[in-house]
Amino acid sequence: MNSIKVVRGLMAMTLGCLLTSPSWADIEDLFAGKKVIEGVNVSGRGGLLLADTAQVPKLHTGSVSGHFLYGSENAYDAIFMPIGARYSPMKDVEVSANIPFIYQTYPDSTTGELDSTGLGVFTFGGKYRFVLDPELPDFAVGANIGLGPLSSDVNGFGVDWNLKGIATYPVPHQGILLNGSLSLIHNGRRDREITSGANRYELESKSETSVGLSLGAELAFTNKLSGIVEVSANELSANSGMFAVGVRGGQKIQYQALIGPGLGSDAPDFWLGGGVMMPF
Repeated sequence: MNSIKVVRGLMAMTLGCLLTSPSWADIEDLFAGKKVIEGVNVSGRGGLLLADTAQVPKLHTGSVSGHFLYGSENAYDAIFMPIGARYSPMKDVEVSANIPFIYQTYPDSTTGELDSTGLGVFTFGGKYRFVLDPELPDFAVGANIGLGPLSSDVNGFGVDWNLKGIATYPVPHQGILLNGSLSLIHNGRRDREITSGANRYELESKSETSVGLSLGAELAFTNKLSGIVEVSANELSANSGMFAVGVRGGQKIQYQALIGPGLGSDAPDFWLGGGVMMPF
């Protein structure tokens, strides 16, 4: 019970920045009786906008999804269009796979050979949810493996992997969901050869292991529309995360949109995107 009081207290203080001297009772009245919309992140896994949640589909059900992300900074413009799918073959288990189409340009470069177009890294994996106590958050552990990119024009071939722990807390009888995840992420070495006229260049990306952290919340405005805020470090790729604000709506067919600044040395200045999800 103490952990529940702590979570409620933190949520009340956060929303206190937006409301005038609210009490927890005021917040409960605002979201009482509503339900957040369970959906998928941009990778097609059960999640908020960017990170995974501990939520999994019901047994023998799943979903397919498609998203569009646009990022820009002074050096380059990038478009990512990930297609993802997930399925529950066993109770409390989700298996998933996704692959993005990538279009990336460097407008100020003296050669167009740096531009990239094609299929990115094919990622597959799964997660297992377990409930220790109905009054505590749901927990999940997951792992993913990435192979690629499948198009040599994007980059050299490499192998990535990640391990993650997730805690998701749907506040009882309220349209409020809190989520946090911690990941160990490994990006494999990749070599890319570029030819410009008579010159040939080799670009090398060294292997790198990092820690990813994501914190987020979903608030149900109605049973058909939720708002989401999330901050993620190293979630999109190594040294690339995002502070995202977005909305999620719909019932059977869901839609969502997001916007926010990039976080990390390799992140664009901002991200803008959206997507749809269809269950089966």
